[in-house]
Amino acid sequence: MNTKNHLGGRVSVNAKAVYVNGTYQPYIAKSRAEGKRATKLLSTACGYVVAARPLVVIMANDLRIKGSPEGVNVIGRKQTSK
Repeated sequence: MNTKNHLGGRVSVNAKAVYVNGTYQPYIAKSRAEGKRATKLLSTACGYVVAARPLVVIMANDLRIKGSPEGVNVIGRKQTSK
């Protein structure tokens, strides 16, 4: 899980990327890589397949999720209490 603090900013998420105030951020690609690494490490340690699914929690006053990136869950801070 990663948290990204962009309070006061405008964040847009689509199926391929995250943009903060219009600027591309590599959060999706990095989270996918971290998920693959965690899956490999956990599976090796346990002796059976353990699938780790990446999660990015974004704190922003203006968060617009227009699409879900494949293999990475992206949610807003208010969704963590559900």
